[in-house]
Amino acid sequence: MKLIANRSYLYDHCLSIDFLLRVCISMDQWLNASVATERAINGIKGPKLDKRRSKQVAKLTILVLLVLTIVSSIHDPIHRRLLDGGDEKRIWCIVTYASHVQTFNGVIQAVHFSVPFAIDLISFLIIIIKTTRQRSLAKRNEFYKQYLHFQLRQHHHLLISPVISVILALPRLIIVLGSGCMESARKSWLFLAGYFISFIPSMSTFLVFVMPSNLCKKEFDTTIQRHRKMIKTRILPMH
Repeated sequence: MKLIANRSYLYDHCLSIDFLLRVCISMDQWLNASVATERAINGIKGPKLDKRRSKQVAKLTILVLLVLTIVSSIHDPIHRRLLDGGDEKRIWCIVTYASHVQTFNGVIQAVHFSVPFAIDLISFLIIIIKTTRQRSLAKRNEFYKQYLHFQLRQHHHLLISPVISVILALPRLIIVLGSGCMESARKSWLFLAGYFISFIPSMSTFLVFVMPSNLCKKEFDTTIQRHRKMIKTRILPMH
């Protein structure tokens, strides 16, 4: 297999690939947290929610999150460089941080990892508590605990999805926070496996966020059936 020796090409990829991956993963986590926040606000306000204003806030939130995510990760490409591999005749893309930048990077990664999960968890609790209180007040003959258990069963997917995402993202966080350098390519598969496992939630949104929810699965099945009928009505007249 022929190795790529164009240093300009390799340098451009060295600066951009990991930076873009970091931005995309962080944006994915923050957008999921934003959806959870909107879901909680919708549960609190109910019919009083202004949908038009909600759309405007959502657009502004996406823009602000994108800018903040890029700014918080811009130090990564600045400190990247190419390094010749010596006897192995490889060109490595490495990142070297000063101690204060390393600390900043660790804090930023921890924030991108933990804060969206905390928002998901808080939003989940708000939805459960608010919905349970509303229904228990509407039917005072029923027990509060019964409604609480019912709501937990009905909305358990709101907790399962972020928990799965956090578990899968842990290997990447450990690798990013680790200050060591992989000296040999023999065990590179272990680092790569741990690194790319964290991309699974972003690549499998359907499995992580749709499948755990009975409501989402029902809506998905309904949509599929509707499209099947539409396709049949368009294809059959042609025969």
